[in-house]
Amino acid sequence: ANALVFFEEALRLEPTFPKARYNRGNAKLLLGDADGAIVDCEAAMSGILAEDERQMMRLSRSTILLNLGRIGEGWDDYEARLNPQFNDRTDFAVGLPRWAPDAVLDPQMRVQLPCSDGDSAKNGQVLLHLEGSARAILTGERVALNFLGRLGGIATMTNRFVREIAGTKAKIRDTRKTTPGLRELEKYAVKMGGGTNHRMGLYDALLLKENHIALAGGVKAALDRAHAYASLRVAPQRAITSYEAAGSVDHSVTGDGLPVQIEVRDERELREALEAGARSVLLDNMSPEQARACVLVAKRADCIVEISGGITFENVRAYADTGADYLSSGALTHSAPAANLSLLVDTIQET
Repeated sequence: ANALVFFEEALRLEPTFPKARYNRGNAKLLLGDADGAIVDCEAAMSGILAEDERQMMRLSRSTILLNLGRIGEGWDDYEARLNPQFNDRTDFAVGLPRWAPDAVLDPQMRVQLPCSDGDSAKNGQVLLHLEGSARAILTGERVALNFLGRLGGIATMTNRFVREIAGTKAKIRDTRKTTPGLRELEKYAVKMGGGTNHRMGLYDALLLKENHIALAGGVKAALDRAHAYASLRVAPQRAITSYEAAGSVDHSVTGDGLPVQIEVRDERELREALEAGARSVLLDNMSPEQARACVLVAKRADCIVEISGGITFENVRAYADTGADYLSSGALTHSAPAANLSLLVDTIQET
């Protein structure tokens, strides 16, 4: 109801604003006013010129039409998602969770998986086939597509970064910038896209960032305290899921203690960190030229180097060519566009 007020105010200020009318229609549908929703949706579509926006609205209209009982028209709109001319449909990497029949709403559900985790999928390719209760399938449809689209999008973005740096020694790494509650799945998707995982949480590795350094009183002071703490502890031994296992931290870098890494912003801080015994550094927000110079310094001290900050598809190769070991990007898990997936009825069997 609050959203409805917002969109009505937007239309009062700009009566011809198509997206406000479209969103008001969605709000009306959620409030049970399907008749009002279809009027707003079709009015919005008449004012939209961009084909991708028109098709997005057409998909929403399919839901409204189905609610109104206009089944044939609704399915016609829904199946339009499969048109290969729609520019929001792309090839993507598959980041499927490990499905099992008892993981869905129908205990008798039969699940077939033509694709395996990490496979590359083409537009229109079938990723899984379900055979079971129509009520159970339709009940779980949106949640399942949300998860698969999210994870497939992460795997796809990761895989593009990996392909951009092919032939270099660098590896693509994720961060802790994940969706609350979904970290294990999202880091698993990064692995399926060909990337590597950083720490799962604060418990399995120490990363000293600028705030830690400031509070400790400097680079050396922060490292001294971190090394003293880490030497007395190891990552907690506890049962972990199969998704976490795919991203377990490699403790070979620092022996039995917790791994310690420190963020540095320039060559001066890097040299101070190396003198204090740093064995792994993160070069933060440096240009490729600055990073290259710092990598040369760090490698003379046999130090592992990660680069982070501002890494894009356009510049990732330049950063990889510096000789760094890892390139990390929070965008893998906080900004990856979802893969565009559909669930369509194939065969109907009476029971």
